[in-house]
This record gives sequence, C-alpha cells and structure tokens, in this order.
Amino acid sequence: MFSVVIPTLWRSPYLLDLLNYLDSIHEIGEIIIIDNDRNKSQNLDQFSKVVHIKNPQNNFVSPSWNQGVKIASFDKICLLNDDVIIHKDVFLLMDNFISESVGLVGLSSDVYENCKEFFNSLEKPSNLRIYPTTRRNFGYGCCMFIHKSNYKYIPDEMKIQYGDDYIFYSLEKINYVLDGFTIVGKISASLLDENLQIIDKDYVNSICQNDHNVFWNEMEKGALTRTPLHSYDSDKLQELSNYKWKSSSNYYFD
Repeated sequence: MFSVVIPTLWRSPYLLDLLNYLDSIHEIGEIIIIDNDRNKSQNLDQFSKVVHIKNPQNNFVSPSWNQGVKIASFDKICLLNDDVIIHKDVFLLMDNFISESVGLVGLSSDVYENCKEFFNSLEKPSNLRIYPTTRRNFGYGCCMFIHKSNYKYIPDEMKIQYGDDYIFYSLEKINYVLDGFTIVGKISASLLDENLQIIDKDYVNSICQNDHNVFWNEMEKGALTRTPLHSYDSDKLQELSNYKWKSSSNYYFD
C-alpha cells in the first residue's frame, strides 16, 4: 500500500483528473497533497484518500517531498508530479516490487516519447519492465517509488532540482528504472507557462544555481568519498563522477 506525495502550485491542468484516478486505485492508501500556493487552493474533500497539507508559502519541490514522506502513513512511497498520470497497473507492479532491499525506482526516458495529452487516452501497459540502472536519466524524478526506510532526506537548502539525484546517488542499494508504458501529462508544468517558457526565470535560475552548488558539496562530502558496496554501486559512483565532470551549471540554464 502506497502513500503518494504530490507537491503542487495548482498550475497543472491534470491535477483533479489525477486525484480522481489515484483515489480509485486499490494499492494507494493515501494521497498527500503538499499545497504550495494557498491563494489557488481548491477544496479536495471529494477525494476520500487525500490528505491536504496547505503550506503558508511555497515550500518548493524537494522540501515538499521531505515533508510528505515524514508524515506518510504507509511504508511504500510514491513521489509524483502533479502533471503526470500513469496507469494503475504500474502501482500494482510496484506494490509487489518495493521493499526494504530495493533502492529507488524511477521512470525511463522512453515513457515520454509518446506522451498523451488527454486523460481518456491513458493506455493499459502491455510490456511493463523493471531493470537495474546506475544512472539517473531524464524524467526519472517525475514519478519515483521507494520504501520509506530507504528515503534519503534532501538538504533543506535544495529547492527545485537535484532532489532526485540526491536520493539516487546517496543510496547504496541498487536503483531501478521502469519502462514499457506511456504517460498522460506535461513535464515541468509547474515551472513553465503555456508557451513552455520558464516562469520568473531569473528567480528560478538563482534557486537552481544554489541547488547545483549544494548538491555537489553534499556529494563531495558523502557519496563521492564512500567505498562502493557492490558492482552496481561502484558503477553508480563512477556515473556520478562523470556527471560531475559534465555538470558545470544547473539543468534549466546550461
């Protein structure tokens, strides 16, 4: 049974459809909405599984994940964007897969190749696959699954980006990628306007640059200094080292 954590600024056109769908899925025990814009809040009492947390101000993505996981009632956690809808079969598969011995599971980049725009076009997966990975790919953090005991709380100074990286590379257990299905949604709806331009670009840039600096400082003190536990861990840390060499600034403004 999952606790699903969803931070929102109410910019996603999919949120109410998403909540209605999640509310009907047997493997989901609660849906924790971290509401980061009280001025746009809507009444969610119609959803029986929703726990509505209204923050006095924007808590941003990574702190909202921490906030949701901390209060989660169930041991299995799903961190989900408010602009991504995945088929219920994925939750059934993950409910049988996630345990204390499994690291982080995120989405393959391939699931975004034929991304659907409308909820009624959500397709039943025919070839769901899970396989180990040593690299955090594009889109991985839009939907992630983890056992609560394995969650790595992200430093409070990190707000928007690198949160998925922090959990991924801090874990010593084997991480996995999930493939073989398509999603309904729009990536980064909370950061982009209707013309796919970043909202408050200079402000977001300054936060993302700080996220970049804090993340690499944490990795230098932690993951990049530890001894690998197994071959997957060794390869993961090598990927992290390569990533550091390539990463000179933040995601959105390279």
